[in-house]
Amino acid sequence: MQDTKTYAILNVLGAGLSCYTSTILIDYMPFVILEGTRALVAFIGLIGLFKVPRKFEMRNKGHPVKSDKI
Repeated sequence: MQDTKTYAILNVLGAGLSCYTSTILIDYMPFVILEGTRALVAFIGLIGLFKVPRKFEMRNKGHPVKSDKI
């Protein structure tokens, strides 16, 4: 589940919003750094999901095929 694009997008949005609101409302720098780092790592993971096609899509030129080997 954590390797889906939807999860990664929501993770980036959640971490970004948390970082932003902790800057405005709490003004507590360790939490800002923590959430900023989480947003950055989540964004890098999201880029990786869009860059690397899945194995079954590479074999079948973008058309998914049901297989018990995956």
